[in-house]
Amino acid sequence: LSHVLVSEPFESERRFFYPTRKSTILDIKGRAADASTAEVTLAEIPFVRLRRHVDPKVLKNSEAGYRTLVRGAEKSLSEGLLEIHFVRRTRANGASEKRISIFCGGVEVHLEHAHAAVYCYFAERAANGLPPIPYLEIDLRTDLMRQTGRCFTELDASYEALERRVKQLEPKADSPQAKRDPSILRTAEVRKRKFLEQSNSKIRKALVETLEGAATLYEIHRSKLPNGASAYGLRLPARNVRLIDDVDPMAGRA
Repeated sequence: LSHVLVSEPFESERRFFYPTRKSTILDIKGRAADASTAEVTLAEIPFVRLRRHVDPKVLKNSEAGYRTLVRGAEKSLSEGLLEIHFVRRTRANGASEKRISIFCGGVEVHLEHAHAAVYCYFAERAANGLPPIPYLEIDLRTDLMRQTGRCFTELDASYEALERRVKQLEPKADSPQAKRDPSILRTAEVRKRKFLEQSNSKIRKALVETLEGAATLYEIHRSKLPNGASAYGLRLPARNVRLIDDVDPMAGRA
């Protein structure tokens, strides 16, 4: 934004509009001032976009006053605001495409495909007010693949690659191989934990590289359960996590 600044004593004088070409004396508060000597400056004003930090329900409330909006934005900034957009697009040839955009406090964070699906899983838990969960209790075949389906189409190479990985990490307990060799399941648990630990590490690295000090608001944190087991989850309040299904405005074009 820009704002016009006028030098004293003309800034509040109603008879002054712009510096005159010739000497024009005005009586301003008992003092003579020459309007031709006035200085006008076009100053730039930083515009901080805060709309996305206000709860949409508050924005739609016509009775919400200015102070309510400000308090909502300040609270969101101090707590963090996570928005994940699942964008669906249909090309002119009928082919379907999906992509995901992750915004932390209004700043887009880019994650590799598998890590994006993992992050979306924890984001959905936070949005639903669910508590932290141990890695081994996460159902990769159901929960992670469902998030992958929201991010990518089933024909996407990223979807197929992660699907193969999940089958390796979480074999079915009643599969012939597992029945013949129970150690397969124990080995799979170790691999599953390692996969999620590595994914969490990559997510944290991407957040820190993009957000620096603010990254801690959006990281997947470890906590301890009463039985001593480690559990993982986002610390964001449910109201500050928004999962949004979008349709690409370019849908239907080449």
